[in-house]
Amino acid sequence: MNNGARLLAACCVVAWLCGCAPFAGQWTAPAVSTAEVTEMLAAPLRQVTSLQASGTLKVSDRGAPLLADIFLVFDRAQGLRLDVVTPFGTPLFSAIVGLDEILLLDYRHTVIRRGPADAATAWKALRIEVEPRFLRQFVAGGLALDPPAWEPVKPERGEDHDLWHFQAVDWRVGIEPRGRRPATLRLERPEPLTVAWKAVRPEDGVPVPHEISIARPAQKQTLVLKMADVRVNQLIETSLFHPSVPDGWRVQEFESAN
Repeated sequence: MNNGARLLAACCVVAWLCGCAPFAGQWTAPAVSTAEVTEMLAAPLRQVTSLQASGTLKVSDRGAPLLADIFLVFDRAQGLRLDVVTPFGTPLFSAIVGLDEILLLDYRHTVIRRGPADAATAWKALRIEVEPRFLRQFVAGGLALDPPAWEPVKPERGEDHDLWHFQAVDWRVGIEPRGRRPATLRLERPEPLTVAWKAVRPEDGVPVPHEISIARPAQKQTLVLKMADVRVNQLIETSLFHPSVPDGWRVQEFESAN
């Protein structure tokens, strides 16, 4: 999988973790605590047992933006699946973050790479470092962490969206250059982020943001995730998280993969 694809994959996961939980869509006064904001975000999520959506991802980092079509599947009992396709319809890869295992289906090299669902495997698969408890608690339906991952700094009310400025407590989002193109997304130390939920509309009675943007103002880096055809609380096929090996493909453990 090439560097641009890895970056898109990492950004997709970050976008999902930062803001893809359904947003209550209710305005809260600025003087609120971290616990209150966390509960405001987590309450609608507890109504969701599954979510499916198609969409687009745009990543801007000073140079030409990276674009991709994406397909997201979230099932609380099974995990998170992300399929990334070029704007011309060519499959790039599928990443499956299960409760016990991470799978990466690399269509270019016809190989499936697999490993345990931990931070080390996440780094090898997607060049993203995530504290395992964050992934586990998210998939289990909880956003409250001890200590919290995000500290709300300043809320604003837009004409068509709610906007929060967050200060990451445990880690930050950072793009590490490699060669001429950004190749690696790291979660490291605190850094201010601007996260916006836009186009909040109900899906099967659950308010869901159909556009999520995350910006690092100091680095002039942004990613925008737009979702369409969102379906909530529908039955998810088990085969999406336990795919069969296509004819002619290889299976490798991440420890033995390059």
